[in-house]
This record gives sequence, structure tokens and C-alpha cells, in this order.
Amino acid sequence: MYRTLLTLLLFSAVLQVNGKSFSRCRAFVILENSNTIPTYPDRYDSTQYFYSNGRPGTYFFYKNYWVMKFDSAVTYENGPAWTIQKYTYQSFDSKNNTTQAIVLQGAAKDSLTKTDYTYTSANDTSSIITYNYRRKVWVPDVKTENTYDASRRIQTIARYKWDDFKKVWNGENYKQLFNYNSTGNIADIVRQKWTSATASWSDFYKDTYVYNGTQLTEIYSQTWNGTTWLNNGKIRYNYTAGLIDSTEYLSYSSTSGWVSGSKYKYTYNAASLCDTEWIYQYSTTQAQIKIMYQYNTKNLRTELLQQEWTGSQWENRHKNNMTYDSLDNETTHIQNSWENGMWKYSSGNFKIALYFDLYNPDVEVSIPEQITTEQQKLSLFPIPTANSINVHTDWKEPQPFTISITNLEGKIIKQWNEAPCEVYNKTVSLTGLPSGNYILNLTGKTSHTAKQFIVN
Repeated sequence: MYRTLLTLLLFSAVLQVNGKSFSRCRAFVILENSNTIPTYPDRYDSTQYFYSNGRPGTYFFYKNYWVMKFDSAVTYENGPAWTIQKYTYQSFDSKNNTTQAIVLQGAAKDSLTKTDYTYTSANDTSSIITYNYRRKVWVPDVKTENTYDASRRIQTIARYKWDDFKKVWNGENYKQLFNYNSTGNIADIVRQKWTSATASWSDFYKDTYVYNGTQLTEIYSQTWNGTTWLNNGKIRYNYTAGLIDSTEYLSYSSTSGWVSGSKYKYTYNAASLCDTEWIYQYSTTQAQIKIMYQYNTKNLRTELLQQEWTGSQWENRHKNNMTYDSLDNETTHIQNSWENGMWKYSSGNFKIALYFDLYNPDVEVSIPEQITTEQQKLSLFPIPTANSINVHTDWKEPQPFTISITNLEGKIIKQWNEAPCEVYNKTVSLTGLPSGNYILNLTGKTSHTAKQFIVN
């Protein structure tokens, strides 16, 4: 059975400031075709982002999660109905560094975590501390501390686990030490763990980097047995005309020495972009997997086609297609599988869609006040509705606030500002709004809440 899929409206207009256009991610949706609850990734289906004034929504994709600069976000999970999975609030300093992030799980906001960030004078992250909210008290959980050398290169990353019984940072501690060669490249990374019995750090793992000039040729890993470093694994890089033409993964055996595992070979197009990748397993001469890439005229990847070797021929398996807007933001990423001689959106395939809006970076960014952990009460009725909806909320601390109505893709349908008040009641006209699901967002200086409603 195919799941109902949400497709984002892709905003393509252009706002220019001094000849440049600026965009930021307003929402994204990740869905998997499955007979069960979506599982890609972390069962998050949709996230909607809110920004203050000209804050840039810079983001990058790192280990399956988005790192972004937003003031608040609401994450929804798809089941029998779209439900709120979590709220996220971020605070910033005058340099637009994130200083705090608070995550409230579930529509009831009954599970809270907090992350505090500090920075060096050069704007590099110096510490990250996470907390859990228990019995109306923030309890430390994990702390990460970074140090840098005079060239702003990372020197140490130390992680500490809070022992709530002893009230000290001493559980599950580990540290990474970074060393550099004379050309400024990483020479090795040594991992250490804390030994409580001796109250000292001890080595346990090391990655060593080998270069031919400026080209990285090997990374080999070793474990410390208390006396010497023992070989563990190795990654080997080979080059042709300055481009990596193969990558080989090896493991070490005390009886056989270095043993080949998987191997990757690459070819490139005229723009020096990888157009074909072959994957080999365990010293075989025939590749088992082949991946072919296509690009548009701006050298942005538009297709990934994966094939497998059956023993006599290559057969299609998966194909990923990407599209972009006029500002080169990736707006859709769709995977299909090869079934019965055609491409189909099948079980296990996924769809990613992103919505971007445009903003003026010259507008002064207002630094929001500390977000409270108390939920702002919001009532909407009747639901479902047709031509209007009643909005009710009570404020403990009267303050100016903004109300917006968006569709599930994050597009703002209506938005207006309200003056401070203790009790707010208003009937909002929905005339002309197509049937469907919508979200009403209420955002003040110290609180944000949202509720979904249905228009028949």
C-alpha cells in the first residue's frame, strides 16, 4: 500500500539585494514509501522553520541531519494523521552564532533538552553542553570542549559524561588529539579514554595520515595494547592527473599482513566531476556495483543511477533524481527502483522535498529573548471548519505576537501582528482557502506554539 505523499511548493521568485539573491530553507519533507511508519531518517516526515527578520538560514547536510540557523522549528511525524513530534528553539549572539537550542518533544512539550554553546574570540566553538529537564531542574548530560592552535586549527576535542550521583564530569570520557605536519595537514589523530583508577588519560586508538606532497595517499588505523601500536585497518588513495582514481579499504591480519577488502574506482567527465563509480569486494576483478552520475550545465548533480552485476550483465537497481531552483538550492530528491523493466516508486524508496523563501540580509537581525519552557496555550475551533476559525489564547506575560497560517509545505498563506493582551479571541476568515490541512502558528518573544486544523 502506497503512503499518501506530501509534495512541497517550490518557490522560484527572485529577491535581489545589491545584485545578489538570498534564500533560506523554510521547510523540508522526507517520506519513505512503506506499509509501516516512515523510517527515513529517524521517522521525521516534515520540519517547518521560522526566522527573525534578516537571519540567514544557512544549512548543510551532515551525517543524516540538517544543521541550520533558525529561530524556531516544528517537526511533524506522519501516521494516521500529521502530528507534532518536536519543537526546537534557537538563540543567537550578535555574530549569528547559535548560543542555545531547546528541544521540546511531543505536542505536549513534556520532554525537554537544552544545548548551550560558547565560542572563542575567533568565533570557533569552544564548548557544547547538553542538559535534560528533570524535576523542574536542568541536569547536565554531555559536555564537549574544543581547543585550537594559533592558526585556528582544532587541537583537542574532549567529551565528558555527567555523573549525576557524584555531581562531576567523569563518566564515559574520551579525547581526540590532533597533530599536524610541516605543511599544515593532519598528521595523526590520537583518541584517548579516561581511566578513573589512575585519574589519567590513556591512548587507545590512532589514525595516521600519509601524503605524497599535498595528496593524501593513506590513512591507517592502529590500536594501543598498552605497549605498542598494532595495525588495524587502512584506506589507500590512488591518483591520476591529480584526481582520485581508486580507493581501497584493507584490514590487517597478524598472519597475512594487509588484506584487501572493498575497492572503489572512479572516472571523471570533462569538468573533473565523477561520472562513474565501480565497487569491488575482496580482491575480485569484476565490480559488483556500478554508480553513474549526471550533472546539469551548472555542474549540479541531477541523477544517480545504481546497477548491479548479475554474473553476466549489469542490471538497474535504483535511480535518484534531483532538481534545483534558480538559486541552485536542491528542491527535490526522489529515489525509484527498477521493477519489471520500468522505474517505479516502490517500498523502501524515499522522496525529499525542500521549500525555500527569499529574504533581505540587510534587515537588522533581532536577537530573540530567552524562550521559556512553558507551553503557550492555543485553542482553535471549530475543527474541521469551512469559512472561518476562532483563535483563543491566554498570556501570562502580555507581549506583541505574530500569527501565521501556513500549509503543510511551509508556505505562508496569511500572517499578521497583534498588540500585547492578556486574553486574545479572534475569528479569522478563511474564505477562499482550498480544502486541506493547515497550521496556525503563534509566535511571541518568549513562546511559540502551533496547531493543525482542517478546512473542508
